[in-house]
Amino acid sequence: MAHENGQMPQADLLEQLAIRERQLEQLQQAYVQLQGGGNNAAQQERLFKNINRLTTFTGTGEVSINSFFSSVEYLLQTIEDPQWKREATRTIFYRTIQGQAKDAVINIPEPDNWDLIKATLKLRYRPDTEPHQIYKRICELKVNSDKVETIIIRIINKQDHTNPGKIDQEM
Repeated sequence: MAHENGQMPQADLLEQLAIRERQLEQLQQAYVQLQGGGNNAAQQERLFKNINRLTTFTGTGEVSINSFFSSVEYLLQTIEDPQWKREATRTIFYRTIQGQAKDAVINIPEPDNWDLIKATLKLRYRPDTEPHQIYKRICELKVNSDKVETIIIRIINKQDHTNPGKIDQEM
C-alpha cells in the first residue's frame, strides 16, 4: 500500500488514525473502570472497618439505645449507594446487635432494612427518660438551689426516674 516514495496514501493514514483513537478510548475506559473499582473496594473496606468500630448493642450494657441509633444513623448517612447501605445494615444487624437485643430483632423479615430494625428495637428498648424530658426537668430547676448540680447529675444518670416527685421535694 505504500507509494513509490515510501509514504502511505492519505485514506490509509486516516483509517489507521481512527483505529488508534478507538483503541485509546477503549484503554481510557478500561483504566477508568479499574480506577473506580479499586476506589470502590477501598471505600467498601473503610466502611466495614467503621462498622466493626461500632459498639455492640446488647440492650443491657452501658450503650444506650439512643447512642446506638445515633452511631448507626451517622454511619449510614455517609453511604450513597443503596446496595451498600443494605449490605452495611445487614452487617450491623449480624455483628453489632447481640444478646437480648438480638432476640428482639431476630425474627424480622428484612435484616437489611434499618427502619424496621430501629422500630423493633425502639419497641423493646425505649429509654426510661427521653432527652426532651431531661431537658425539660433541667429547665424547670430553680437556679437558687444549692443542690441543682446533684439533681442534674441524677437526671443524667437516670437515678431519679423511679421517683420524679423527689426532685420537687428536694427543692
